[in-house]
Amino acid sequence: MSLQLRPLQAQRQELRLTPQLLQSIRLLQLSRTELMHEIQQELRDNPLLELVPVEPGSRPAPPVDPGGRPPSPTAEAGGWSGSRAPARGSSGGDELPTLEQTVAATSGLREHLIEQLREAFNVSRDETLLAAAIIYNLDDDGYLRETTLEELAAEHEVELEEVEDALILVQEFEPVGVGARSLAECLSLQARARWPEDMLLREVIEGYLDELERRNYATIARELGCARAEVERAHELVRELDPRPARQFVTEASTVAIPEISFRVHDDGSVSASLRAGDAPQVRVRADSELMLNEATGEQRKQLRQSLDRARSLAQAIQQRNDTLLRVAEAIIVHQRAFFAQGPTALRPLTLRQVADELELHESTISRITAHKYAELPDGSVQPLRMFFTSGVRTRGGDELSSTAVKHRILELIGAEDTRHPLSDQTIAERLGEAFGIRVARRTVAKYREALRVPPSSRRRSR
Repeated sequence: MSLQLRPLQAQRQELRLTPQLLQSIRLLQLSRTELMHEIQQELRDNPLLELVPVEPGSRPAPPVDPGGRPPSPTAEAGGWSGSRAPARGSSGGDELPTLEQTVAATSGLREHLIEQLREAFNVSRDETLLAAAIIYNLDDDGYLRETTLEELAAEHEVELEEVEDALILVQEFEPVGVGARSLAECLSLQARARWPEDMLLREVIEGYLDELERRNYATIARELGCARAEVERAHELVRELDPRPARQFVTEASTVAIPEISFRVHDDGSVSASLRAGDAPQVRVRADSELMLNEATGEQRKQLRQSLDRARSLAQAIQQRNDTLLRVAEAIIVHQRAFFAQGPTALRPLTLRQVADELELHESTISRITAHKYAELPDGSVQPLRMFFTSGVRTRGGDELSSTAVKHRILELIGAEDTRHPLSDQTIAERLGEAFGIRVARRTVAKYREALRVPPSSRRRSR
């Protein structure tokens, strides 16, 4: 048998990430402040681009009846006309790629961690997605406090152990201490990295931070069976650790919460969502761009052509971002209509995947468009859009209640407690069951309390 080299034709499908597609992905998850910064930069560099003046009341979304479905984005209503994104697998255009296919550029801490995730060795596709979800849920200090691992597991429909493995991966990244769910965990991660052989130090951090703060060295030494001097030395080492490991990544853009969506409740009980006037930036190509292009020659004409392509691409990407944001807000109204009538305790469980399936978009698209976005609620408060997405806790009556609603009940109980005898986590768990029929374990209460940044009962007690 002879071996020969012969030309062979074959067909194959592959996703090509064009600069325009990458730009659309990146703009989806920028906050309003970050987006305006990018637009201003492009306005300075691109002579064919201009900002569209936004008139008050423009681009409103039509009211959504509390019992109805959101209007079709293809239909004009209330002066707004959106273009429906093609369904997955349709021939209408390319669907946004998932995170494992491309990682959109982000700012500060997220960008730094995502870059490390891309370079991580021997990491599976699923673990990459879960690790990215954890990264996008970190707060400005680098903590995972806005959600729990249980909520992430439910949201992505995976086992809790898979999310725990992804968290371990994130906690291996720099800066050391990111991905912690509590101050003790943050300091313990740093101590393990700096002094890996010092087991006593980690024991002190993980079990006795409150006692350490009160300088109860003798108590700690007695319970750990060590000398007081060793505890005092541990305290000196703790002072060298950073309780805010991501502080160097905090920028003005990451700390300013500017709402882009406004929810309104009308007299008839219907609820509407609209892009806030002036907070939905849009750009357009200058009307005289073709004239400028025709009059130019040589290298100047080539540069203007490139500027025209960039201007059109940016305008289209921003329009897609705004339309997707509004579609998600309308879907939220349908699922969370009880919230707008009764408040936070009426929030229902809702996952990114549910909304993605209904809007015929990829889950990663919904994740990006809801990240770092804020909404103005009917009472005038400003809240993260992600507050509407939460896992559920089953009540004794068989109903499902969102974890956000449970956190609100915990705050109510703590707010009404006698500060001379504050409620322990176990007592709160029992009260939740007695008063509201909510079945949660003490450990779950502790996690929710830490996510709310409420100190334990020992630190809430009045002197």
